Amino acid sequence: MDDAGTTLRFVGVAHPNPHDAPAHPACMSAAELKDLDVRELPVLVEHDCEAPVGWLTSAWVSANGELRVVGVVKDADAIAKLKGGELKQLAFGMNVTYDTRRNVLSKRVTEVSLCKASILEGNNIEQLFAANGDRIDLGTEG
Repeated sequence: MDDAGTTLRFVGVAHPNPHDAPAHPACMSAAELKDLDVRELPVLVEHDCEAPVGWLTSAWVSANGELRVVGVVKDADAIAKLKGGELKQLAFGMNVTYDTRRNVLSKRVTEVSLCKASILEGNNIEQLFAANGDRIDLGTEG
């Protein structure tokens, strides 16, 4: 049984609209976002793969082209940092494969991280919910 103090859900933007994204190998096209299945990917803090704190439960491309996600966090320290506003953004961890001329051959999303700052503008955690469904104000303890 989930305890409201040890489980938290978040909703946010994991990737901006591709038309608004900078030219960067980790940025994905609209077609890549549409075909991306990130459900059940691990949620990390600042890409620390040694200590997963949760997982993604759903993802969809919004009407304005952003990839939006819902995730669960079950780590007390990560929950405190989310509630306190220390972790405000999301970032994908990716494996990018290049050819000898540095052209991107493939991309594979391996995780999503809760971060202080993302390299992509707009990748914000927008909502937090306790296990009982109560909304938690961003950037406040409690």
